[in-house]
Amino acid sequence: MTKSPITKEQWQQIEAELKNLYCRVVFDYQGQELSVQRMRTGEGRMDLVVYLDGQINWGWGWPNQKDDFKPEIKAVWRKRSRSLYSPARKKEIIKNVGKRAAKKLCLDAKMEYWEPIFTSAAVLVRQYKKVADLTLKSIGHSTVEAAEPAA
Repeated sequence: MTKSPITKEQWQQIEAELKNLYCRVVFDYQGQELSVQRMRTGEGRMDLVVYLDGQINWGWGWPNQKDDFKPEIKAVWRKRSRSLYSPARKKEIIKNVGKRAAKKLCLDAKMEYWEPIFTSAAVLVRQYKKVADLTLKSIGHSTVEAAEPAA
């Protein structure tokens, strides 16, 4: 299979497929297989989950996990961030140490991580359109043929 960019029509097919209840789209990214499926992630909740070579390791998305972190995950998983301190905790710290000392503690710091769960097909497609070296292998249960060059 030759590497060819994903066309606008294929992106529309991908998004339509991912909106279905039972969906599967497979991409090739830097020699690794990315498969996207809709899975149950909570009670009454179905989200799109991205597998890398058929596996998920949550440590891949945490930069502070030096042994497990995979930098290529940044392109294909969803970026998340969370404050280190809740608003209630910030108030408590400011009350205990004072405003001036609290400013030195960086109470507004955030941690960033990546997770393989996307809440909608549109969000996934928007992110994946920006990814270089991404080729489409299959939509649903049909494989995608490489486009023939025009003569």
